[in-house]
Amino acid sequence: MGKILRFHTLPTLVQLEGLEVNGGKFQGGKGWIGESGIVLNIPNVFRFNTKLEIAETNDGNWNLILTQFLTSGPGYWEMENAFSRIGYRDPEIQVQLEALCEVLIAKELARWVDDATA
Repeated sequence: MGKILRFHTLPTLVQLEGLEVNGGKFQGGKGWIGESGIVLNIPNVFRFNTKLEIAETNDGNWNLILTQFLTSGPGYWEMENAFSRIGYRDPEIQVQLEALCEVLIAKELARWVDDATA
């Protein structure tokens, strides 16, 4: 399993203001995994409708995940694994996603953890 970007607490939209990937910004809305919450729709990604979602785990943690609606239905990836998936056709989007994660860490909103039980 790859590293997970975990929020210290559920962030607010105000804390995420100004952060974007490929022109998409965080907003309240429905995700592919979560029924409602904070999502960032990433436009113009190869073939699939792609989002970042702040998803709650079964043990009450909040992780940033990449979700895509595939031909077989929705799928998700932890952030470390998401970088190469999103950068497959457009490396610039990968660079933007990596930068967004670093900003979240610099703002002390999130941290890297090694697995879901950490």
